[in-house]
Amino acid sequence: MSKEREAGYYYRYFTAQVEYSHNIVFRDERVLDELFQSMIDQFRRIGKPDSISQIFERRITSRYRGVFQSNIHMEQEHPCMKSWYKNCYVKQYNKKGKILRTETCINNSHDIGIKKSMVNLGYAGKVSHGINKRYPDAQVGIDDRFLARHNLAELAKTEQRGNKRITGIRIEDERIMGVIEALLKRSNVIAHISNKDLRKEVQRVRGISAEEYGSTKMGYDLKRLLVKKIIKRVEGTHRYVFTQFGYKLCLMLLLIKDRVVEPVMSGIRACVKTAGNYMRSRFTEQFVKVNEILVVNL
Repeated sequence: MSKEREAGYYYRYFTAQVEYSHNIVFRDERVLDELFQSMIDQFRRIGKPDSISQIFERRITSRYRGVFQSNIHMEQEHPCMKSWYKNCYVKQYNKKGKILRTETCINNSHDIGIKKSMVNLGYAGKVSHGINKRYPDAQVGIDDRFLARHNLAELAKTEQRGNKRITGIRIEDERIMGVIEALLKRSNVIAHISNKDLRKEVQRVRGISAEEYGSTKMGYDLKRLLVKKIIKRVEGTHRYVFTQFGYKLCLMLLLIKDRVVEPVMSGIRACVKTAGNYMRSRFTEQFVKVNEILVVNL
């Protein structure tokens, strides 16, 4: 060995594949079965660029070469959820009815910005642990209970900042919901966005002109989102990015709007066309009651 070293030969070790898993052990199999079935139901949105970007903490650009693939397949007679980013993937499955396992497999560490040398194995473990943690977080749906009842109530409250009153965020406010929809289309917890870029997307989403929705209105709406900690400013820049809480909250608000508020409002609009002033006020009362129910029960 010493002669080889003297001749200039030495060993260097590299990683070909790295796997890290996170296990949650359940005492009652029935609890895990019910939970995992619910997670499979929520799995339908995983695989979109914004979700993959959030899970792997990699910014998706037009130069990305690869597929956004997520699927459910059978593994040892049990369903397994699996999502890919280039040559890396994360999967989650119910192991023997006792363990909920989330497992990240890195087949090419360069895909996630890590060199292959063994000295980086610890850092690869840290990155994998983050992916394992974010994977269930990305499976947000209307049944999640991360959104406690006071969150929606607090969200709607007007805030005082110095001499200015900052309006709260309500589901029935078309303007701010248009901003949220535009944000979800163009940004996530990784991708940053500027006032100008977001303003153009809001105009496109809502079908309005630059005169109707200019820089001043965009600045005020960004302030509303900043005050509620839905977004944060990227240090040293004039760009913004979702907070983890804000990303989940906006997904929830959009789901409620699309699946609850819009169907109710479309029915109300159809009836109001032929209704008098008395009926209009009655419909308004009913909508307020629906909104209150949402705040209390979600």
